[in-house]
Amino acid sequence: MLTGIVSDLLGVSLGAEALRYALLIVSASAAIIGAILVALAAATIGGVDVEEAAIS
Repeated sequence: MLTGIVSDLLGVSLGAEALRYALLIVSASAAIIGAILVALAAATIGGVDVEEAAIS
């Protein structure tokens, strides 16, 4: 009985931690993609050749 309660609590807390880390990873990758898109847009607006900027 007690071990079942403990394992349930551990399962819930581990699930919450996993969810929190998954959200962190998703938001971090979204921020990185956003930064890349902003840099590309700024380069395009500034008249810089994007391919040339990527090579250098």
